[in-house]
Amino acid sequence: SLRGQGAIIFLNFSDGTATFQALLKKGEVEKEHFTLFNETIDIGDFIEFKGSLFLTKRKERIINLICQ
Repeated sequence: SLRGQGAIIFLNFSDGTATFQALLKKGEVEKEHFTLFNETIDIGDFIEFKGSLFLTKRKERIINLICQ
């Protein structure tokens, strides 16, 4: 699922073994990359991304996405 909330986009994804959540913040990537991602990525697309994994206070696994 994709959930845009202004300057943040959350997405859930599965790697075949577990479900994770990813986070893309407008201020941490170039504006053009954020806009392109927001306007073109759709549920069911196959994408590859890089980022750092961390746990939330609720013990959810989230990857903070890095656009290059």
